[in-house]
Amino acid sequence: MHREDAHSIINYYKEICASDSSMGSHEEWHATGGPKEKLLEACRFAEDPQLIQAGQEILRRFDQKVSPKDVLVDLIALSQRSCAQPIQGCLAYATKDNFVGRVIAGYHPEASDVCLVTATVAKQLCALQNELVQQDLSLFIFDAYRPLRAVRDWSGWYRQPNVNAYEHERKKLHYPHLEKEDLIRLGYAPDTVSRHCFGHVVDVTLVNLLDGKMLNMGTEFDYFDSSSHLDAGIEKIGEEAVRNREFLVQIMQKYGFVSYEYEWWHFDYHEIEVKEPMDLEITPDLKSLGVKL
Repeated sequence: MHREDAHSIINYYKEICASDSSMGSHEEWHATGGPKEKLLEACRFAEDPQLIQAGQEILRRFDQKVSPKDVLVDLIALSQRSCAQPIQGCLAYATKDNFVGRVIAGYHPEASDVCLVTATVAKQLCALQNELVQQDLSLFIFDAYRPLRAVRDWSGWYRQPNVNAYEHERKKLHYPHLEKEDLIRLGYAPDTVSRHCFGHVVDVTLVNLLDGKMLNMGTEFDYFDSSSHLDAGIEKIGEEAVRNREFLVQIMQKYGFVSYEYEWWHFDYHEIEVKEPMDLEITPDLKSLGVKL
């Protein structure tokens, strides 16, 4: 492909975007010889940095626009139909009770129970839940799919001072020994994109179904400190917490999930079904997404 042809292709799709015209269905977008393939090739051969950036932005936008509702499933809604006891959950970032101290961009306060994951992940977690229920336990979801705009929201927040008393209170609860900028450097929080944006990652704990209480894991969710690391020992978090973390890791691994060394609650499914980060806002109308009623 010549440089001029590459520039013409990118400009053509820029005009489509500007007129808010459709790029077609999910299948058409990804088809051989389709818009995505043409743009990818054009971005490789283009020489104008601004056009390359524009082409990459179009790719990002339409990968996000056409695919999320086709690949994401409401995990809790699915578990209500396929598990002996439904999976529990409340998205921390749809509330103000998180390390930032407010609802995060991309989350809706009335959709705190809409925990979205890709279809295979949902199926595995429901199977895992059924095994847990036999032991009077349940999964509890703190976070699942995360819109890309949430990460961008955090990116700005990291670089601003805490502005009110509630933010300072959340600092004491979540990162008392660190400053905001340390969260990125130490691997606790993303700055550009999160693996959660692909729909195959969950932040979880376990609940005792007999008394409704969360099991002791040694720290709260999103407590950014070495005591949240998987290698934290009995002397730091106690024997009960060590035992509960080991059980959580073992049963998650049994169903194909990989733990994260710095956060006991974070698990990646070993297969990624989505190739691009997604930016679908989590809203109440997505309840029961992907679940046949």
